[in-house]
Amino acid sequence: MEPTGEGGTLAERELYGPRGWSVRAGVWEVLAPFTMPRYVPWTAWEDGAGQPDGDDRAAAAVVAGAPARDHVSFAGLDGAAAADLRGRLPPGQLRDRQNDAPELAAMLAAAAAHPGLVEVHGYGIGPQRCDERVTAEGLVVYAFTEFSVSPHHGPGCRCGQLWELIADVLDLEGELPDELHRIRPPWAPDREGWWLWWD
Repeated sequence: MEPTGEGGTLAERELYGPRGWSVRAGVWEVLAPFTMPRYVPWTAWEDGAGQPDGDDRAAAAVVAGAPARDHVSFAGLDGAAAADLRGRLPPGQLRDRQNDAPELAAMLAAAAAHPGLVEVHGYGIGPQRCDERVTAEGLVVYAFTEFSVSPHHGPGCRCGQLWELIADVLDLEGELPDELHRIRPPWAPDREGWWLWWD
């Protein structure tokens, strides 16, 4: 006989809720538009798919409100989507963090509070795995472009000062990102911002 508790059997209870919680909460419907090749072109060759053709390849990442594979990348998650997603996630999931990154709740709140200036990128793990979740790996911040950051963060690089400013303005707690550099993202090539990524 399988042990049971408030959350169900051990087989049903996973990292942040019973398996499939992210599908039932509509998490993938929120993430789906941000999984398209326009946002995550680096995923278009996954699973030996070859060169992407339009949006068809990445549209298959989320089908009928559920992930088609166990790991789905997203990027460019805007303020409205961040606020929507935050309202669908359980409290424990909102405390998730990618190593030394700020908590997921804080990154989603930053994007929601600064629409058009802050976007979230990361990945979702589907119910195919026992660690079903949404993880924010970083942000794109369209501000503070007057800063000078060197590619290899050598002497004179102001990456530490830039991160302190971003963290203060966006109310984030975390260590200096593993990557912090200028970017013109593929979904907004006419805009320049800062790519923040925690390994």
